[in-house]
Amino acid sequence: MTIYCGHYESFAFSLDFFCIHYSIGQNAKEESSAQKIIVTTDKAIYTNNEQIWFSAFLFTNNAVVKDTATVCTLALYDPLAEKVILCKKFTIENNFATGNLLLPDALNSGRYTLIAYTNLLQNKVPISIKYYPVDIYSKNGQQPFITPLAIVDSLCTNEKIAIGYRIMATRQMPLPAEVKTTYNVNNGKTQKLNVDASMSGIIILNRPKPNQDPQILTTTSIFNTDTITGRIRLPLLDQDYFNNAGFYPEGGHLTAGAVNRIFGEYLKDSKATPAIA
Repeated sequence: MTIYCGHYESFAFSLDFFCIHYSIGQNAKEESSAQKIIVTTDKAIYTNNEQIWFSAFLFTNNAVVKDTATVCTLALYDPLAEKVILCKKFTIENNFATGNLLLPDALNSGRYTLIAYTNLLQNKVPISIKYYPVDIYSKNGQQPFITPLAIVDSLCTNEKIAIGYRIMATRQMPLPAEVKTTYNVNNGKTQKLNVDASMSGIIILNRPKPNQDPQILTTTSIFNTDTITGRIRLPLLDQDYFNNAGFYPEGGHLTAGAVNRIFGEYLKDSKATPAIA
């Protein structure tokens, strides 16, 4: 099989492909034997208005690829909102590209993904795609506290989703006594979030339906001059979801980079249900 290069203007190609490709986890193209991309950045954690400086190294199988890549595209993708935040093209010379991306001022804190690919296409799709995680915090310096969000499985139902909120100090000092906290879904109506004496709270929301756009819960906590945000994507309502799922210590362990097998219990309507994982 021989692969030739195509011009971007010649194809009905957009970054929507990456949103689908990334979200469903089909990374076959990432491991293409025709071409591999290695991207290095100046660091792994950034804040708003910072530059992401990068270098891209291209390795091409010349026995398969009969054309030369001349353009490297780097995109910043938000997996929670399922949209591309930034996209910029860079010239490739001698299988090498370098440059920078300026992070927007209004970017929320969270883990984002850098997507790299070249202008070598096959069937209107880049022959190789590479994903790199990058963490972005919305404030410079050390924050006095953080506000992690987590799904509280014991309080969830098929129709409702429970999100746990907690204020945790990052320094050796007491927790702030008066923190004003609000929340909203997809930048909609803002509501007050009440916390108890342990600086914890619960948010109960309707589960999104499968045909809805991604639903992102955002919390905003203000203490003096510090503003801390948190985000989490709400799981979809799916009638095929199991009512309960659990794993046990004797069921095995997961080890990075190795083939693993673990055992658990899946219950639907209080009955054990077989499942393929």
